Amino acid sequence: MSNLIWVIVLLVATLLISQIVSFEVTRRKMADNPNWALALDKPFKYNRFVYIIFLCIVWYLLVSDQTLFTMYWLIELAIFICAGVIADMLTQYMILIYAKKRCAGQIKNAHELLEEINNVDLSVDSNNYKEPELKFNDQEVISYYVKEDTHTALMGVDHGIWLKEHLFKTEALFYVEPYGDEYNAQVNLEGTEVTVSKLTQDNKLPFKDERLDLIINRYANYNKEEIARVLKPGGTAIIIQHGTQNLVEMMRMYIPFGIKGSWDAPNCAKSLQEAGFKIIDSVDSLGKIYFTDLASLITYIKKLSVELADIKKYQSFYLKALNDIKMNGSFEVSTQSFLVVAQKAG
Repeated sequence: MSNLIWVIVLLVATLLISQIVSFEVTRRKMADNPNWALALDKPFKYNRFVYIIFLCIVWYLLVSDQTLFTMYWLIELAIFICAGVIADMLTQYMILIYAKKRCAGQIKNAHELLEEINNVDLSVDSNNYKEPELKFNDQEVISYYVKEDTHTALMGVDHGIWLKEHLFKTEALFYVEPYGDEYNAQVNLEGTEVTVSKLTQDNKLPFKDERLDLIINRYANYNKEEIARVLKPGGTAIIIQHGTQNLVEMMRMYIPFGIKGSWDAPNCAKSLQEAGFKIIDSVDSLGKIYFTDLASLITYIKKLSVELADIKKYQSFYLKALNDIKMNGSFEVSTQSFLVVAQKAG
């Protein structure tokens, strides 16, 4: 029995030391994370019964000198498990008390940030931010390739608004709405000579083979084989897209583990080359948006999605953003857009 007592003491000491070390490592990583600090301020709740019981059984099997499955062995195992669970429960509670004292300043700061967020007036818009300039001018590039005798199609995601502002003189001009109903695009382009359409039921472009001289894609998903199909030999494709680094900090709100792979100008160009295109030009444009107050960040996000401007639902993101503004003077958001010009083989 004395041997069992020493094993229990050793188990308690191991649990306590490992928990302290683990906490200190985590504290350094989470120094600027107010959400982690708020989690420390929650009431104590023990939820490691299964893990500790399993750990105690494994530990006891390694150190016990009793004959397996005898009555004394079973009694000693039961005592060891009970002692282990109680020891771990006390250890967890002690670590929580230690954490609250160790991180009292962080916890107080996190509560102040939370209160400030809860008092934000969502009805007030602020444009106290500036988006970086692109390294390419899509209007100039497109204008260079549009000729009066060309058959041109543009795929977009803004219901034809950009096209209405930049109408081109060309023999035939089409606007393709790839996502659902084309009604809004028809309304926006009413009075122009633009023909509005959408993808077919099997998600193909609504054109016959080799029908177009030029196809432009502005920020919409596309099928490279379909673009190759509808372009005439020697026809041009202009692809303008957002890369995987675009607004990546905001995307972590609903995709916490990020997007796999990389989508940028080189990968887009490689993809088009595999479809038989010759790359004429390729430009990647990376930048940063600096938000110096929370109101401007919320205003910007509301333009992207009203749902993402829900502060309570995405509290973790907004706390981190406000903390960065307080600590560093701004919250940085990455931007990435790129342009690729490719020519179909003649």
